[in-house]
Amino acid sequence: MVGILCVNESGVIGNNGDLLYHIKEDMKFFKDHTIGNAVIMGRKTFESLLSKPLKDRVNVVITSDESTEIDCDFKYDLFEVNDNPKKDITTEDIDALEHYLHTEYYFNPNEIFLIGGGMLYNKLLPFCDTIMVTTVHEKCHGDTKIDMSIFDDFEHTSSVRLNVDEDDVVRSNSPTFTTNTPVTIDIWKNKKL
Repeated sequence: MVGILCVNESGVIGNNGDLLYHIKEDMKFFKDHTIGNAVIMGRKTFESLLSKPLKDRVNVVITSDESTEIDCDFKYDLFEVNDNPKKDITTEDIDALEHYLHTEYYFNPNEIFLIGGGMLYNKLLPFCDTIMVTTVHEKCHGDTKIDMSIFDDFEHTSSVRLNVDEDDVVRSNSPTFTTNTPVTIDIWKNKKL
């Protein structure tokens, strides 16, 4: 499984139910890598997409709320097994999800993308083989964060700086972001897997 996200140096990925940054190059990178593949997301992330599946992808929504009607390819509950709520996700849970996506849709693990939100990133990024991160090199606050210590178990393998100009920024929910703020795409490989 591959994690893909945009985060700032404070670990913030969003605020008020929306992404913190909307940068064209980042959105193009996301689309180029996820199109034709499986995307795994939480219910809130799915709802932030106006409850519409991402086009040309197999959409998997992970939720513990069985009552929620979700129009996606597959609704999966990693947090409950045999009617017993679970607090932790195990390697076996991830293997079962990857196995299902492989047998039903013929996806390999490098074709399965974790796309958010905050709770799923914090629980599932440690199980990813690779994390593709658009890093906005600034610090600001937001209400949706990831635990940056997750990267302690990953090796930074490459970085490409994006040239962001006025035309590249669709919008930003960060009060301090400017086109002079450095933005990089960083690739991280899991040292444990």
